[in-house]
Amino acid sequence: ESVSRAIPEDFEPGTSIAVEWVWNLRRSGSAPPGTEIWWRWVLEDEDGQEMETPVQRLIFLDDFIPWRTKETDHLSLSWYEGTDQFADALLEAGEDALVRLYDMTGVTLEREVKVFIYASSENMQDATLFAPDWSGGLAFPWNSIIIIGVAPYNIEYGLDTMAHELSHVVVGYYTFSCVNSMPGWIDEGLAMVTEGDQEVYYEDLLQSAIDEDSLLSVREVGQIFSADPDLARLSYAQSFSLVTYLLETYGGEPILTLLDQFKKGISEDKALEAVYGCDRDGLEVLWREWIGAAPMQEPSTSEATPTPTLVPTFAPIVGPSIQASQTPTEPSSDTAFDD
Repeated sequence: ESVSRAIPEDFEPGTSIAVEWVWNLRRSGSAPPGTEIWWRWVLEDEDGQEMETPVQRLIFLDDFIPWRTKETDHLSLSWYEGTDQFADALLEAGEDALVRLYDMTGVTLEREVKVFIYASSENMQDATLFAPDWSGGLAFPWNSIIIIGVAPYNIEYGLDTMAHELSHVVVGYYTFSCVNSMPGWIDEGLAMVTEGDQEVYYEDLLQSAIDEDSLLSVREVGQIFSADPDLARLSYAQSFSLVTYLLETYGGEPILTLLDQFKKGISEDKALEAVYGCDRDGLEVLWREWIGAAPMQEPSTSEATPTPTLVPTFAPIVGPSIQASQTPTEPSSDTAFDD
């Protein structure tokens, strides 16, 4: 659970008061559609006695859209364009993906996932802040919510994206910790394997990078994927290859052990060493040999003399008086306040 405390800036004591607090989503991160938000006011009188107003709740949702909803045992899907058969196909793809993910890693879904289907990727990107221009789906593991932009005529893309984003939610929720140590290539690679057979495009992209000796390092694909579409696609291709290598070489059981390491907040190098006996650089060597790539080039060791640049010092900007307290007993979104 998480509790965020907000104190109105314009509060003035009185026998009758009217106060408000504005939630700046650009500062906190956007709440995905379907997020339940609750709040209450705590009032203290001049004698120090407190009174709490009743809890109020709302669902953060584009309520001007005529949503329709269908449910299965594990999923709740809301959409507004397309037939019932369109929604049924997406739900079936999601349930099948959950089975594949369990068979591959042993990780199970712990709570219902809400899925919101927008009619295009542009509409989906408009529904939340900070979505990359190239994204067609977003997963919010701590909220157990997925949003996807897919038109009814593009159902094949929707089926793959449903499986992909579900993997992010299940794995992200399972590995939650206060110290997020799971690298991007594990998360994205598992999601791509969960989809099933990948397009030849990614195989060709990987082969081109091998031929041109332009592969990203394991350390690089472990960080946030680039906003550059070409680098992002290469990161996806390499992530899929890396996870495929681990599965085909060592099997699925060590993957679950690796996820358990990340759940404990263990660093990437230590987690890999504990499970596979090598750190990121060691994995780099083994994986490059497996795909037939040249060894990674050693970085230049030339010395540089730093030159200081004098810059003026400014007084810090003081924002609103907001205090937040989090207790890491239940996952909460790092993209939005849950309450």
